[in-house]
Amino acid sequence: MRGATFLQGIAFLFAAGIGCTPALPVSANLDETTALVAGIGLLPRSTTASATVITRVMVVLGNNTTTTNIYDPSTNMFSNGPTLTGSAAPGTIQFTIPSGTHSGKTLIVHGASSSMYDPATGSMVAGPAPSGTLGIGSAAFVVPAGGAQPGKVMIVHGGSLLTTSLYNPATHTMGAGAALGFGPTGGSFTMYIPTGTQGGKFMTMQAGAQRRAMFYDPVGDSYATSANQTTANVGGDAWAYLMTSGANPNKIFVVVANGASTTNLYDLASDTWAASSPVLTAAASPGSNGFLVPSGGNSGKLLVLHGALTSSSFYDPSGNTMGGGPALTGNMGGGSCVFSITAGPQMGKVMVVLGGNQTVTNIFDPSASTFSAGPSLTANANGGAQCFSIQ
Repeated sequence: MRGATFLQGIAFLFAAGIGCTPALPVSANLDETTALVAGIGLLPRSTTASATVITRVMVVLGNNTTTTNIYDPSTNMFSNGPTLTGSAAPGTIQFTIPSGTHSGKTLIVHGASSSMYDPATGSMVAGPAPSGTLGIGSAAFVVPAGGAQPGKVMIVHGGSLLTTSLYNPATHTMGAGAALGFGPTGGSFTMYIPTGTQGGKFMTMQAGAQRRAMFYDPVGDSYATSANQTTANVGGDAWAYLMTSGANPNKIFVVVANGASTTNLYDLASDTWAASSPVLTAAASPGSNGFLVPSGGNSGKLLVLHGALTSSSFYDPSGNTMGGGPALTGNMGGGSCVFSITAGPQMGKVMVVLGGNQTVTNIFDPSASTFSAGPSLTANANGGAQCFSIQ
């Protein structure tokens, strides 16, 4: 989640591959065009609620194609959008250019190339090429002021590579960035750590049996790997949520998505990991995603979509409790993404693109706490799919 897609305000949702539209300011895919956490740009995969009114959303369908869709909330329909200049494969990311001549445009980095979308004209043109080819486990974030590379965008290549790129908004160019301590792959995700032992740094999780994290220090412009480990292997499409209040304040709730119901907690203060209790009501697998419920009887709870299943769980951060959630109309898979509908007849609801090489979407109604079939995409969404606001 892929994205990408942790967030501040509503939450903090992040996932490997990042990308989605913030509905409440949260992770990141909480993703998204760019979620701002403590003034830092984070690229979430899933988010649900935003102070900004989002009128339209672009969905890059991934699936090794150049196809995009545009969601129009006034008609509750998807239609074909502008064509990418290169194919979007698993590992595709996107971010809003934070400054410079192209400020406000969206850069979509796919493989060894990129496309730039201009919301003012609705056009798509080629962007600068990264210094390495992106793969699963990629991520992007804006280096904060006070760092050695302020205002630039750090791009973690993923695909088990030890390399990164730095995008410079002032020159609209890419160059090599800091070397990584390990090569991120499927299930790796990146998020900002606002406080604690690693405060002010960006954490990237290592997927699989290694179960460790590395931290990017903006001041030193360098990565260092931690010896502390999660209590369970991190699987494909793992993602995380930063809790700032409730029963576990200043801890990160991680859905490890390793084919089990296991979750983990990362303690910002002590830089340590522990198994979470309670566990999910069913196993989380690739395709897992989630969002904070924006209103209704379950407002403030995290709805965990299990992936590869139609089931879900409600996690309540305030009481640290878990319960069963509503069923989707179909199984989720790679390329899932989530965004809030902030205008039109479905305003206040949440759109879920199921991914998994399908055209299927679902709409979550917070007032009824149910999912129903949403409008179909014009083509299948799969690995590399992204959702972001084009206003």
